[in-house]
Amino acid sequence: MIVVALLGYAAFQRVQLPRRTAAALGSLSFGSRIPLREAARIAYEEARASGSILARAAERLGPDKSPEGILNHVAMYIAQDALIWGKRPPSTKSESIDPMQAMTDDFCDGATTFRPRGAPHNVFTDLWVARKDLRSVVEAFLREG
Repeated sequence: MIVVALLGYAAFQRVQLPRRTAAALGSLSFGSRIPLREAARIAYEEARASGSILARAAERLGPDKSPEGILNHVAMYIAQDALIWGKRPPSTKSESIDPMQAMTDDFCDGATTFRPRGAPHNVFTDLWVARKDLRSVVEAFLREG
């Protein structure tokens, strides 16, 4: 009975969001947080699949047009609407990155590292975002086209 209900719910979600890739649906469904690199990849894939301007901007306007650079650019876009978290070594505790800083400073290494400009020693690693925030960001740029 529960399996039938879950399959029905999955089919309903698929009908409502036909442009979503199966991988993205799975990634956005489980757990409370997602590594920022994976979040940027999902957002980029969704943007390409829907023909969103975000994908074209990341490919053409970002300062680094490599795959790592594209993920960095998409991470900056995610940071506009979602709180990014990371660890500041040697600490092992996650702390939020100031949203204004996240929108203006540098994501590096394919969205795995954050380096504030003017303070290169303040590196954040193990970056992540809440899945619910990523869902909202992806839905927003799908609506915007």
